[in-house]
Amino acid sequence: MKQLASFSNWPIQNDELEALYRLIETYRAPHALLLTGLHQNTRKLAEYLGKLFLCSGEDAPCGKCESCRQFEAGSHPDFLLIDGAESGSIKTGQIEELQSQMKVRAHHGGERIYVLTGIDTATPVAANRLLKTLEEPASPVRAILTSANPGRILPTVKSRLFSYLTEPLGQPAGPESDNLHEPETVHKGSAESDAETKFVSFQEPVIKWTHRWLRQQEPALVLAASLMDIASSNDLPDVLDTVLQWLRDVMHFRVGANRLFVFSAYEKELETQAKLASAQQFARAVELVTDAKTRLQAHVAANLNIEQLCIRLRGVL
Repeated sequence: MKQLASFSNWPIQNDELEALYRLIETYRAPHALLLTGLHQNTRKLAEYLGKLFLCSGEDAPCGKCESCRQFEAGSHPDFLLIDGAESGSIKTGQIEELQSQMKVRAHHGGERIYVLTGIDTATPVAANRLLKTLEEPASPVRAILTSANPGRILPTVKSRLFSYLTEPLGQPAGPESDNLHEPETVHKGSAESDAETKFVSFQEPVIKWTHRWLRQQEPALVLAASLMDIASSNDLPDVLDTVLQWLRDVMHFRVGANRLFVFSAYEKELETQAKLASAQQFARAVELVTDAKTRLQAHVAANLNIEQLCIRLRGVL
């Protein structure tokens, strides 16, 4: 396990981010993260994570090793920050420069990290250039993207990212957070419209499936078969995305978080399912589904992956 400083040291804390902490601790963190929320929160957390991933000491980020000292001085050779949120736009030339730098071997022999703030401000051409980097990342490279308006991110880019909300639990939503789950209205073409249609079509089956997991105590293999029935093999990543978003909404409803819910039309179902497990159990479920999504991208056999997921989910309750 990677030895990390306590989660209480993180600049932003909520159940969703604690699940990410556990993934990092066990070397299972996704290679591409999307942090959503207010710019000051996402920028602060993105830089903290960059320092954490690059740290070569104990209790990362230790603040004492050569890597941490370089990071704090703003001179770390394996860290690149492009601040689209401040400049108002991420342009093609910046993505091309990023791609060029990420091909260089890490100076310290570990990872190279890049942070793109305000990814929703990327021009369509820049977003499509970035897509290739996300689909075929140079190894070992880690991406940390941020957005106050995730509904404006090119959907094909968004689908390659593992999203984490940076709103501290119990904190009133600010003006920017009104946009955190707005409909995707920018860059929309036929492929993006198809993706949105799929998401809508999966909503009710996924809600019913999670209810069966929470309430009916079905055996894990029966749960796995029913989840596979919801989607064809090509649709499984979309189904897992829908499960993730639903579980996150239920978790935040459970703790009374003041936020906009993606599944706001299903308030009754949110209330019903939120009573059936603790916030910690929902956070663990989010972690397990995120792990299953990572394994799917690593080409683990779909049936085996989903069976393992459901066995682990059954152990959560």
